[in-house]
Amino acid sequence: MVINVSINLYKSLKNKFLKENKNYTDNQIIELSNQSIYQTLFYDKYINETYKNCNFIEIQQPFQGVIVNNDFIVFFSMILSNDFRVKGRNTFLSQGFYPAYKVAKKLNLPVKVSLNPYSVMKRIENNLDPKFIPSKKLTNIRTTISEMKLLQIEFSLTLNDIENFFDDNLQSYLNAKKASRNTNKGNNGIWLLKELQTNNVNVYGVDNKKDVGKKDIFDGAKWGDLFLVIKLLETKKEQWNIENLYFIIYQEYKHKSYTKKIKIIQDAGFNVINNLLEQNSIFVDENLDTEDDIIRRQTVFRNNILKEYNFNYECFACNYGLNLQASHIHRFSDIRKEFKNGTLSKKEAQFQAVDGVNGFMLCPNHDKEFENGIIYFDLKTRKFMINKNTQFSSNSINNEIKSSILNNLKQRLSNKILNLLNKKDTQNRFIKYITKHYERINIFPKK
Repeated sequence: MVINVSINLYKSLKNKFLKENKNYTDNQIIELSNQSIYQTLFYDKYINETYKNCNFIEIQQPFQGVIVNNDFIVFFSMILSNDFRVKGRNTFLSQGFYPAYKVAKKLNLPVKVSLNPYSVMKRIENNLDPKFIPSKKLTNIRTTISEMKLLQIEFSLTLNDIENFFDDNLQSYLNAKKASRNTNKGNNGIWLLKELQTNNVNVYGVDNKKDVGKKDIFDGAKWGDLFLVIKLLETKKEQWNIENLYFIIYQEYKHKSYTKKIKIIQDAGFNVINNLLEQNSIFVDENLDTEDDIIRRQTVFRNNILKEYNFNYECFACNYGLNLQASHIHRFSDIRKEFKNGTLSKKEAQFQAVDGVNGFMLCPNHDKEFENGIIYFDLKTRKFMINKNTQFSSNSINNEIKSSILNNLKQRLSNKILNLLNKKDTQNRFIKYITKHYERINIFPKK
């Protein structure tokens, strides 16, 4: 029985065993590593040979795992913490999956997934069951396991989930990704949306906002997550009745390693849309918009809104989640007027027209109410409020009826607080747009 062990796996196991005892020799470390790998494969019933009959050979393949008898690949998870908890929800499986998948595809071998051998060995030494089942709270990991299973990747006895986190249909998958994103808001640059009027699915990728130099949607765990999304949607496109697939990005990626990954996404049947390039072609100096102009501008604007806020698939002013509109704070018609009278340059007008900071995602009712000044966004409380100075066109509405109407409208507003994701860099622009809205509807909230 030949077990080819990747150099990456040997390195990670060596580091862990050296932390236990710095006096271990290289031969002792290799022996411990091989024993831990054997324990895992044997427990998972991937092999039934004795340890003495297994020949462990180091290979230069860059993934965390082994190739068993040239029959299949076993990809190992990240190592658990000393108290056998998951150390990184995003890195536990996603971090190393893509390299393992690449090797498997090159060699035309199936992939199986097991718990890291070091963790299996330590659980056995502590008289614990080697099996590790992620808790229900670990939505990221459970989503990843379900994604892999639908891609025909086999999970083992040492690592599995009791039940699938989502069913084999698009809506269930979208709900699972939403739940995963909501429990991991600070470190998730990927989200999915299905267009209500069509069967198109949009996948959005946003890089690290704290360090704009990092293009991390194409690196590490985020690329692992994104790759799984891409492969699953490609595989299930016909079964899930998906018409078109779109991948939206927000900057240019010129480095060779990134363009290769964009090519992978395109080869999977996705239309790649660079929102940055799209917004540079927005017209503000035409008297009449064509339908295509309006659709393109609204699409770019909506994509930018989603980038600037921690979008929770709901109206920003209430909990309604259907038919959401990309609503300008400072209206496009007013931006165009300012451009034409010379107040704004063409470049600035183009920017403001699709600036995500200049917008909210609102349900149809709240879109109209915000447009007409019935509701406004209060900068002090960071919540939507009712404009008590609202004037109704009908003279038959007395103060009592007006109060009742406004109270009913107030009941439909949620109490949630809205914040920009990158508040430090966008707050001044946001205040400027909100102030323009105040001026237009003639209110002056207390500061």
